[in-house]
Amino acid sequence: MTEPRTLAAVALLTAAIVVTATGCGRVERLPLPHAGRSAVGPRASASPSEASAEPNDPSTATPEPTDLLPTATALPDATASPCSGGPGADRVIAALRRDRNLLPSGVTPKIVTGPLCASSWQYTVMNVPGRESLQVVTHGSADALTVVTAGTYVCIPEVVGAAPAGIVSAAHCR
Repeated sequence: MTEPRTLAAVALLTAAIVVTATGCGRVERLPLPHAGRSAVGPRASASPSEASAEPNDPSTATPEPTDLLPTATALPDATASPCSGGPGADRVIAALRRDRNLLPSGVTPKIVTGPLCASSWQYTVMNVPGRESLQVVTHGSADALTVVTAGTYVCIPEVVGAAPAGIVSAAHCR
């Protein structure tokens, strides 16, 4: 059986943890509602003296900004977009022919998606006659393109761990 002192100590410790945890956090002042303002404006029959408000009237005060959150900016490489100035489909196909033996000779694949670029990475989807769609992840500049992986599933550790988020997302790895 447990001693009453031990139970009291446990209860006191639990209460102290709860009080400490609930006291954490930051309290910020919320913006005041814009009460008393009319979307229509002053009454049409109001004279200029009636339309002007008292100096301490809260409805004439400069409103506080309602957008207290910072403006979100795009993260670099968070999205993959069509390559401008990067490698074109012809370079991806040439790298695929050079680095992998996945394209039969004389077959020209039809590009379905891409190449999409994020940083120095590219993602391309192509249809090869008689096969499933082929996904290709490449890395490097247009002059020195290297195939990282190619196939029906490209979410390998090298892509998920090293490629920019835009490429990982375009390949539907996450």
